[in-house]
Amino acid sequence: MSECKVKPIYALSPQAKGKIERPYRWLQDRIVRTCARENIRKIEETREVLAYEVKRYNEQQVHSTTGEIPIIRFERARKEMEKEKPPAKPEKRKLTNIQKIKLIEETLGREIVPALKADGGDLDLIDIEGRKVYVALRGKCSFCPSSEFTLKQYIESKLREFVSDDIEVEEVRP
Repeated sequence: MSECKVKPIYALSPQAKGKIERPYRWLQDRIVRTCARENIRKIEETREVLAYEVKRYNEQQVHSTTGEIPIIRFERARKEMEKEKPPAKPEKRKLTNIQKIKLIEETLGREIVPALKADGGDLDLIDIEGRKVYVALRGKCSFCPSSEFTLKQYIESKLREFVSDDIEVEEVRP
């Protein structure tokens, strides 16, 4: 399989083992039989057989468990996911300084501070200069070993999501 540039995925649990490896075994057997029957000896020709068998399996063969053709099942699942997909976020527009400050304050109050308070922490907005937002962590957050992670991976990412992609958050310590 590796010579055909197909990477098998091996199961992590005994319960899933057959479910993951069985299609590869079936495909390997089919390729070997086809190559033997047609006297194929070159890897390039084997790749063509592999491509044909994968296409046939996905577009023509009825699946033994589901009773459906895999590509039709996939398309139906994709359409169902599109129906459930949340609406796209509006494009971020150029904000005035006042709009940016208000949006930062709203995002902190709605998205960030409640999560910090749930863990016994808090946050004060100290200043905003251009794209830099200066904050002070309070409560348990002020001495937490994960405060740098909270600052960059949570606070900064939320502000980038809701306000502007270029925001940088820096902590101000007393």
